[in-house]
Amino acid sequence: MINYIKEQKIKSFLKSNNSYFDFELMRENKTISMDGVTRLHDWSVLITEVGNENEKISVVDVVGFEQRKVEIQEIYGLFSSKSNLSKFSSLHEFAEANCKHLIGDVSEAQLHKMLNWYQLPQNGELYSINQYYWDKNRKYFSNSGGSHHFAAACYIASKLRRPTFIDAKITKYGKNYSNLDKLTKNFKIYILKDLNIKLDDLLRQYPVKYSWYESPFKLINKHSSVLTCFNNTRLLFINRHHLKGNRLISFLDKMNLIDFGKRI
Repeated sequence: MINYIKEQKIKSFLKSNNSYFDFELMRENKTISMDGVTRLHDWSVLITEVGNENEKISVVDVVGFEQRKVEIQEIYGLFSSKSNLSKFSSLHEFAEANCKHLIGDVSEAQLHKMLNWYQLPQNGELYSINQYYWDKNRKYFSNSGGSHHFAAACYIASKLRRPTFIDAKITKYGKNYSNLDKLTKNFKIYILKDLNIKLDDLLRQYPVKYSWYESPFKLINKHSSVLTCFNNTRLLFINRHHLKGNRLISFLDKMNLIDFGKRI
């Protein structure tokens, strides 16, 4: 009876604060900025309850490297620029807006000039490309400069309808199935909008083991005219190896909270 009353308090809180868990997560990057990619590859969690003390677990790893020629139209986005890359949804849009001084001459000579810009790889150097499975396997040039010249080259090559290849090393990021299985077998993990003190107080009254962790998932800003997202979601871990924990999990599942395991 006591647990039922506590569950009803949690239910009442969630119903009266539905915006706390009823929100839109970004599924893939909306911009050409590599910073817009959900940072699953940078995320890990320190767990002390799965048999090994202070075990650091990540759910994404580098799953392979590939060195080959890449057609420049395959490149979706960039790592850095003096311009705000998060304002653009394609390299062509970026070139038309911020590289007008470079794309006025649509010619083979100008294309060659753009790709020979000193900040881009030259003389057998490889373009460093990152590819993320959760971002539609799109490719990003991890550049340290030359964003405008590279975008201009992509634009000019497209207008010329000329296949243009670069020598690249592709780093591929994919799921670590073993670690993901370890996490989801030991914990039910929910994605919530943020750590709410009131909800935390209600959970503390419930006899379960739970923890809050930083989340790699981005929350879409629906009210901005700019393609922006915010990293303000949090993860709620509930230990499955606890009778009351499983009861709480069953209850929370009925509230349609977002399941971390299903979003990876």
